[in-house]
Amino acid sequence: MSYRKIASFPLVWAALFVALVFVLPPESRKSLFVAQNETSKGLATIGCFLAAYAFERGAYMRRAWSFNAWCYLLLLSRDLLMNTIGPEASLLGVKIVALSGFIVFAANLSSCIGVALLARAWSIAGLELPGSKAARILVMLVAAGLAVGISGSDLLVDSRALLGGDLGSMHSVGSDLGDIFGLALIAPVLLTAIAMRGGVLTWPWALLTASLIFWLLYDAVSVIEHSLPGHEVAARVVRETFRALACAAEFAAGLAQRRVLTGPANDDEA
Repeated sequence: MSYRKIASFPLVWAALFVALVFVLPPESRKSLFVAQNETSKGLATIGCFLAAYAFERGAYMRRAWSFNAWCYLLLLSRDLLMNTIGPEASLLGVKIVALSGFIVFAANLSSCIGVALLARAWSIAGLELPGSKAARILVMLVAAGLAVGISGSDLLVDSRALLGGDLGSMHSVGSDLGDIFGLALIAPVLLTAIAMRGGVLTWPWALLTASLIFWLLYDAVSVIEHSLPGHEVAARVVRETFRALACAAEFAAGLAQRRVLTGPANDDEA
């Protein structure tokens, strides 16, 4: 499969989801949202593991991709746990809602480590990022500011709830922290993609950047959808579309990374 076909997959995947929203009856939307959520996370998990195991054991990039894969796998496991057992039940004496919060926290920690490793890959490889040092710092500060601006208020509210004894808020706190840290690292990942322009490595890095940007947009819609009375359904569709794009872009990035390592040396079909 060519790189262009791989890169087009997220758009096809999201378009299929949107088409189903309009084709299926309104009462089926909830099931569609759940199915899209789980399937998209499953795809992202597969893509990241495919990329990870294309590298040799102990390789730096194998660790980076593996942490990303475990993030999606943990989130998928959490969803299946909540949907099959229910948030009010207990497992081995532990409330499912508390266990869910711990899993989400662990998943976001895994994501933060994975993205941080990927963000440092340029220095490990001895690459020089584009632009002056001042320009690079400015881009990184802008990305960090956007991340805090979008998820910072939610983190404050959710942290207060957790400190007040609401164990269910552990899920939200972990998600908020992961969003802020992961989204703040969009800049170095983007700069790495730019530094690799012209080569086949541009594809996985560009798709990784796209995934992070789609997650940024997903969080942005999550923040404003509650202030759009009468448009909750439309906002939910937009939010879930960005989730589908983010997960599918991660899947495509993993496929592209694997193709770089195991595909034909002659890249005529790129």
